[in-house]
Amino acid sequence: MDEEMKRKILSLAYSSAEEEEEEEEAEQDGDKASPQRRNYQGRGWMAGKVVPFQPSKRDDKPRRKGSEAAVDPVNTTEPLGDDSDRPLREGEVDILCEDGTKRVQRSIFSPHERSPLHKHLFGTDEGLRGSLTLPCQRWLIDALDFFAYYKNLPKMSDERQDELLAFADYFCLDSIVNEFERKREQRERAKAISERHKSQRREYHQKLSRKYEKHSKQFLHEDVFAEIGRMRGVLPQKMTIHQYVFRGKS
Repeated sequence: MDEEMKRKILSLAYSSAEEEEEEEEAEQDGDKASPQRRNYQGRGWMAGKVVPFQPSKRDDKPRRKGSEAAVDPVNTTEPLGDDSDRPLREGEVDILCEDGTKRVQRSIFSPHERSPLHKHLFGTDEGLRGSLTLPCQRWLIDALDFFAYYKNLPKMSDERQDELLAFADYFCLDSIVNEFERKREQRERAKAISERHKSQRREYHQKLSRKYEKHSKQFLHEDVFAEIGRMRGVLPQKMTIHQYVFRGKS
């Protein structure tokens, strides 16, 4: 064996020993490479490198089902968190409610700028000082925020609708009261249309039944069950005209 072949064998042995030492060190440090990453150690730009396995960041977050992913902030029954633990941003105000502090943008009250609610919260130019305190719960502030952005009322239970309407009547929020009135008229119109369609279908069915009773004798036999029995061979068949005329004659 020549000297060049010996040098190649020794270099391969040294490289394999170094790889084993690196793997042992990685196991001791808790950074053992995954089988998928270890496949890259013998080829390409990953040759001779040990890459520790790093779990995905998404695995740290709890996964929820689709029905639990989107929660309506107005309809939720879970206690809401307090927003007062972070500094105020530009245009934000803290509204003190019965169940905690709600931090919102001041612009959500711009549709009610001329109402007593705006004057109660932010005061007037004549010197009346405002008080950022409201005798309501935080879900009602969320409903006002929803209305300011979408110009529509969110879906909520009947009890909350009554409470929101009473709040709007007390503070003279005409836009919200008008929206409630518009929805009520819309429900009444839909109910009237449904009743009209039901009456039209009822009249049409009565017309068909009268037409059926009038012309039923033309295509129905006098005794339907007897005809069914004759079709099945249980009862004797009716005589034809020829059989009736020549009956008894052989």
